[in-house]
Amino acid sequence: MLETRQPRQLHVSYNLTFSAPHLEACRLLDPWLNRIFDHSVEDLLPTKLPVSAGDTTLPAQWLHRCLLLAMELLRIGRIPVFDPPRILACAPSAVQPQKWSAVVALPLVDLISRAVYDLALKTSFQLCAWAATTPFNEDNVQRFDATILKQVIQPLSEMQLMGKSTLPLLQEAHAAGIPFIHLGGGVFQLGWGSKSRRVDRSTTDLDSAIGSKLAQSKVYTAALLRMAGLPAPVHAVVDNREAALAAARGLGWPLVVKPADRDRGEGVAVDVVDEVNLATCFDEALKRSQKKQVIVEQQVEGVCHRLFIANGKLLYAVKRLPLSVAGDGRHSIAELVAAACLAEQRRPLWKRSEIKPLDDLARAAIKAAGYSETSVPKKDELVPLRRIESTAWGGINQEVTQDVHQENLRIALAAADLFNLNVAGVDLITPDVNKPWYDTGAIINEVNFAPLLGGREVSRQYVRPFLEDLVTGKGLVPVEVFSGGTAALEAALGRQRSLAATGLRCVLAGHQDVLTVDGEAWRTPFTENYYRVRALVLSAQVDAIVLVVQTDEFLNTGLPLEYVDRVEFVDNLQFSSSSPDTRLTAERHAELVTLLESWVVN
Repeated sequence: MLETRQPRQLHVSYNLTFSAPHLEACRLLDPWLNRIFDHSVEDLLPTKLPVSAGDTTLPAQWLHRCLLLAMELLRIGRIPVFDPPRILACAPSAVQPQKWSAVVALPLVDLISRAVYDLALKTSFQLCAWAATTPFNEDNVQRFDATILKQVIQPLSEMQLMGKSTLPLLQEAHAAGIPFIHLGGGVFQLGWGSKSRRVDRSTTDLDSAIGSKLAQSKVYTAALLRMAGLPAPVHAVVDNREAALAAARGLGWPLVVKPADRDRGEGVAVDVVDEVNLATCFDEALKRSQKKQVIVEQQVEGVCHRLFIANGKLLYAVKRLPLSVAGDGRHSIAELVAAACLAEQRRPLWKRSEIKPLDDLARAAIKAAGYSETSVPKKDELVPLRRIESTAWGGINQEVTQDVHQENLRIALAAADLFNLNVAGVDLITPDVNKPWYDTGAIINEVNFAPLLGGREVSRQYVRPFLEDLVTGKGLVPVEVFSGGTAALEAALGRQRSLAATGLRCVLAGHQDVLTVDGEAWRTPFTENYYRVRALVLSAQVDAIVLVVQTDEFLNTGLPLEYVDRVEFVDNLQFSSSSPDTRLTAERHAELVTLLESWVVN
């Protein structure tokens, strides 16, 4: 089990100038923020100080609210900033009347442009100033949300910085005390050195690139499954109506028609039972296909069940039901849908479900399920509003982890292994996951590379077990720090030798060199220890690090790692990093000691 450790991220410092708020500003802003955070913003503040005119309390309280909103805007944009912002200094501006100057520390995510932080900060201060002078009502709330959508969500989504599984995975890693490093393109390293693992959404460095290529093609997937003796879809790939009709006659009705190269359920039509319906569905699928290829597939009885395979075993399984509304025994389906839509309208745009007012697709699904809009379903009875579940339309996941028949699990594990995927979402179409596939005519419909993890309630419960299997301990290699002059370096060299004697590939990072246990230089282009240490934890050849602190460099750069195991203060003979011949003053040395002591997190 991963033990929870005090959360901690590295930080980046910002200098800010902001307008002094009026006395009632915080009180008027709080209803807006409470709605965003789903609870009182007061609970998120570091202290609950009274606000009054004539001191720094009010500006600091206001600033902290603006920073909290900025961090939430980054998370909405899938930027993994989890530690709270900190105000390091806040005082009246010396050059701009009615303005305040502040130095703040914000959680750092490597290789995320400062412009992304600037975007969130600018939008936050703008929204807070507007909200504190604007009535809190439904129309204005819609304007508030629309601003966030336009100024933050859309720009960040266009940058495609992170996948949907990334934020919940990193949030759980952070809560467990597993440090993470952004390597670029939404790829993250969890942990350090030889204990680290790398992830992109839910996929890991253990997944095969060849397998991912095959899995991302419905045509290749079905062909490979069939070749391997696993139950697969029976289909034809066509590019014109005549070929689609010929395929339908050979396969028999009913059919599934879908683009050959789309996911999320886009353009998928089920229950295609005649030639007129086939022509319409073919045209829609062809329009959505980039390669202008359409799959005409023999439809099998059943519902899609997602078996999430990780590390050679079943993590969890869900029955993927269509977007539905639950009955209460008192209201009609039309009333239930209207009430659900109204409730969603009160939530922030980015937290809303896919529920929409009744449309033709919903009416068709309701009718196919044996209901009408005026029907009053029993309490907790689910009424489908779509024929099938899809990412585009939404749906409901019912956990069936304990219900999966061993033979169905066997073929799911075999499929993941066939594609050399350590993580795979194997979609099994079956009327009953309790029964073996050969008794029900079930098929493996898809083998999904990088399946969504943490997106819905059932899945979120399994993010921590996923990490426990993926990362050994917290993914941390031992890091020990020796602070002082020449004696500290000698002590560090001795410690390096003792760690190496236990079989660990231990490196020593000093202000002059990085040394292997053999005394050879581990050369890098860096002149600062901060960047040397950051480089070392990216190497899988590092089992342990001994770090010598002989200057005040870290007071200028900040600490290079989130945690260390211990700090030993050998003496106080450190020198200035900017002036190597100048000893640190007692005050400067005390600051360094305080910083290094904060590095050890129990």
